[in-house]
Amino acid sequence: MIKRRILGLWKEFGLGLVAVAVTLALLGYRLGSLAPHFSPGELRAHQASATIGDILSNPMHFPLKILGWLAHAAPHSHAVTAARIPSVLFALLAVALMVYILKRWYGRRSMVFGFIIFICSAWLLHVGRYSGFEIDYILGILVLLAIHVTLQDNEENPYVFIGWLLTNIVLLFIPGFVWFVLLSMVWQFRTVFHAWQVLEAAWTRGLIIALAVLGLLGPVVSIIWTPSLLWPWLGLPSHLPLWRTLASNLGHNVEAIAYMGPHRPELWLGQLPILDIVMVGVPILYMIVVGGIAYLLYFWLRVFPRNPLARNVGLGLICIVVGLSCIYNLSQYFIAWPHNLETAEAYHLEQR
Repeated sequence: MIKRRILGLWKEFGLGLVAVAVTLALLGYRLGSLAPHFSPGELRAHQASATIGDILSNPMHFPLKILGWLAHAAPHSHAVTAARIPSVLFALLAVALMVYILKRWYGRRSMVFGFIIFICSAWLLHVGRYSGFEIDYILGILVLLAIHVTLQDNEENPYVFIGWLLTNIVLLFIPGFVWFVLLSMVWQFRTVFHAWQVLEAAWTRGLIIALAVLGLLGPVVSIIWTPSLLWPWLGLPSHLPLWRTLASNLGHNVEAIAYMGPHRPELWLGQLPILDIVMVGVPILYMIVVGGIAYLLYFWLRVFPRNPLARNVGLGLICIVVGLSCIYNLSQYFIAWPHNLETAEAYHLEQR
């Protein structure tokens, strides 16, 4: 019994090491040479974190900018690679959080399928290997979901509650994310209220209130100092569009998922849709897809509980679909995208 348990732990440890190695390989392979120059968007992000003064004057995306500032210390010959490492680190954290959430929601088997699809998705590779601020939004959604799950499982732990609060404060530095934070708080109001009631020590409640006030001072002082940051912080345009324009933009977002993707050659190939057979770049929609796989597996194994042939056929078909999706996405990113004419123009624009 003990020997079997030890072997099981070693097996999980070995599979974990393989998963980490594959993740590092995909996110690090030719990081500075696949697109060997900065794109205009990367240059803007690079300049926004050039000095501490630049960061303090506009603290939006604060954690990513701090890492970007540290990357400026790299030699000029490795400037492109160094500038993209912060996004790679955020992408690694996003993968870890995705695995944690999928295991918590759907179980180990679906977590494995979800990890494979997510790490091979072209959208994650584009955003996670790009030194802009786009990775903040993928990571932000996953962080919000992860701390929600963690607080729900540990309502009576004051340290988890403090971590939940500090994490939400950090998320407020992502432009437009204030609405997601407020929505999350409303969604888990009962959990938050119960966690607050459990805090019996007055000093603990005082510490939490002090941390909340100090954390909110950052964005508030920045907006007071630079009022033009208010609209970007709220995620709203400086001039509110007409309802017709809002409806049109919503239609374009739906179209980008399933029919025609965004025209951003520095971040995407042509105008291919973000959604392929089983992959979607938006984390919440992606989890819905993995949830569909989990339900399909559950239903199939329930129909054939003792038929090994039928069970293996069902699992084999899902493996084939997942494998084809991975081949398609990896080919799109590592082969088709670098050789696209629009990609070459986008990443050599500053050289002209």
